[in-house]
Amino acid sequence: RTFRDRCEVSSGWRISQELSDAQAITFVVMATPEDLDSNAEYIRQADVVVEVPGGRNSNNYANVQLIADVALAQRADA
Repeated sequence: RTFRDRCEVSSGWRISQELSDAQAITFVVMATPEDLDSNAEYIRQADVVVEVPGGRNSNNYANVQLIADVALAQRADA
């Protein structure tokens, strides 16, 4: 099963109970140019893909300010 499937199975029941909407979650992912080139499944399954700088982790996935900026820009709750 895909990442999205696993998340929907584990959270789908609660979402449907709490919000009456199984589509209430939007999967937003950050992806570097290298990630995009790899055509990774998590990128294909995402609802929204935000391209971030490539290279060292300090440029992207370990960059707390960048993560916070992306989350705020996408109006993410978590």
